[in-house]
Amino acid sequence: MTSSSLDDSTVDVPHIFVMTTRERVERRLSTGQTIVLTPADERRLKLAFNRLAGYRKRVLLQRSLQQKQEQLQAIANHDRHNELVEIVVESKLQSEIAASRAKIKQLSLATDRKISCKDLEAILESLGCNYSRREIEV
Repeated sequence: MTSSSLDDSTVDVPHIFVMTTRERVERRLSTGQTIVLTPADERRLKLAFNRLAGYRKRVLLQRSLQQKQEQLQAIANHDRHNELVEIVVESKLQSEIAASRAKIKQLSLATDRKISCKDLEAILESLGCNYSRREIEV
């Protein structure tokens, strides 16, 4: 088709190709820029932010929590030779586990969360990427 034939006739567009207008949300960034997002984009950004903010602290707490749970399981599976000592250690581990869970929950509910370079470094490391601190900070 030539450009003159497009001007002279109308083209029928099938129903499936018609773009629908979706609700848009306008947000102002901390840099002062204004961006327009769909609600789905905004949800994805919130999920990504929630995952990244405080990631390093959360991972460290979850690792220590997992170690404590494994120790507790080992005590539970162990034959009880010195029951009094094992009961004291077990109760101490249970209180530490509860405290670690409370800290993890507190981190996820904090309102002043930010994504730090250490968070980015930790998540990139978990993905198998090795970047220098200088590359991450830039």
